[in-house]
Amino acid sequence: MIFLNSSDTLSSQQTINQLLIINIIVMAISRSEDLFSLIKSLTRSDKRAFRLYVGGSGEEKDKIFLQLFDIIDRSTQLDDAIVKTKLGIKQVGQYANAKRHLYSKILTVLRVIKKEKKSIIKIREYIDFAYVLYDKGLYMQALKILSKAKSDAIKHHADFSLITIIEIEKMIHCNHITRSKTDTVANLINQADRVTKNLSNRVALSNLRITLLNEYIKKGHIHSEEQLDELHLFFVEQIQDLNPLELDELERAYLIQSYVWYHYICLQFDQCAHYAEKWITLFQNSVELQERDVNLYLRGYHYLLNSLYHIKDTERFSKYLEEIDHFRTANYRSFSQNTKIISFLYVHIGRMNLHFLNRSYSKGLSDVARTLKRMKRYSKYLDLHKVMILNYKIAWMHLGSGDPKSAMLYIMKIINIKDEALREDIQTYARLMYLMATYDDQDFDKLVSRVKRMKRYLSSVQESNKIQILIYQLFTKLSKIPSFEHKDIMRFYSSEIAQNSTQSESKRALIYIDIVSWLKAKIENRPLSQL
Repeated sequence: MIFLNSSDTLSSQQTINQLLIINIIVMAISRSEDLFSLIKSLTRSDKRAFRLYVGGSGEEKDKIFLQLFDIIDRSTQLDDAIVKTKLGIKQVGQYANAKRHLYSKILTVLRVIKKEKKSIIKIREYIDFAYVLYDKGLYMQALKILSKAKSDAIKHHADFSLITIIEIEKMIHCNHITRSKTDTVANLINQADRVTKNLSNRVALSNLRITLLNEYIKKGHIHSEEQLDELHLFFVEQIQDLNPLELDELERAYLIQSYVWYHYICLQFDQCAHYAEKWITLFQNSVELQERDVNLYLRGYHYLLNSLYHIKDTERFSKYLEEIDHFRTANYRSFSQNTKIISFLYVHIGRMNLHFLNRSYSKGLSDVARTLKRMKRYSKYLDLHKVMILNYKIAWMHLGSGDPKSAMLYIMKIINIKDEALREDIQTYARLMYLMATYDDQDFDKLVSRVKRMKRYLSSVQESNKIQILIYQLFTKLSKIPSFEHKDIMRFYSSEIAQNSTQSESKRALIYIDIVSWLKAKIENRPLSQL
């Protein structure tokens, strides 16, 4: 975003500097895997447009780019040595230059393709045109095109671009006799003040949302009264100066999302579901909001479904899962790649959670098969946190269906993650589930060694809760006594866990590991699916 004051000028040097910055960024992207993943993300129409763009130029140098593009497009994996041989490249640096220029050309084509679908790209193009016209001394034409850009920016709530447009307009009126009316300048000042206030609200709410998200990714839900009080004070401090009546639609969506995050982290799922429904209703009443940020709309469904899952409201859960699934199916072709991935995550996680609510584990494995195919398709685009959550749920599905060996395979995918900052709580519950799967597999020799490893792990983590300790103690006992005494131990610890289940940290634990149902199934000699 570029802010200009009355002393700024739109010179040719500015344009050159911007181009140099873009060139430096693109030059840094010469890694083969970046180019490979970009090409593999293209749709058929994207590829067709690129070939027309490059092939139609008739320039000899473009033939190399097209040849490189086709080689990568047909490859399942990239081998630089083979590619260079096919291209006949021998000079040092020529291959890296070819990759950089190809990357840049692809982005150029995608920008043209997406321009009509993505309003923000069109608005930025208008701003670029205004720069060019102003450099030519055609400041009145620049004002005309800025007027069009402003109209679109207001329509699509592109406030970051809007403030840039207004500042350029102010600069032109300050530096040139534009014969503008007095109220034109006054309107520009009022517009700038209003947009600046909106941007201030939006940035503050965005900061709040990402702070809450960051804390959740690192620590998960709150696990002490002290943490709850600390988070409450922080949250109130951040929103106390905001007047909901003065917020626009998008700002209200951000504020509601912040409430959802706050209550979700605090394990207050009834309130979380309440605000998530407000979130969805806000988007359903505004087609413009849906078009502007469909991902935010889908995210509202995701948190509503999560909240309803935790309070075990199966009826409402089924209703809203059907809604998001229908919306996804009806609009899938118009979704961007990113939206397709997000919708996959939310719908597939929702389907698994519905199976958990209904205890239809074996039936759920058919959905898991479809989930695994999508995970493979989007493997380059899924972050570790999302992959970890998916693997955790898949492991539990296998455990619930009576297949502990398969469950352990997916648990190990979590245990082997080396990122210590990534959901320490899930790492702990995965290891406890591993003990459950080992027990179900009747491998009591391995249970002994895995209990010992669990002890070392618990001593290394920053914090552990009462439920985690009780589960560890349960398996410590089970690993040391004969099997005919196991049910007595299970009854004892089932009672202990029940007595501690009302505490906030215990509620958090039981969200992720249903040890209560597992113990009941063992005591009653029934599979989990029949409870």
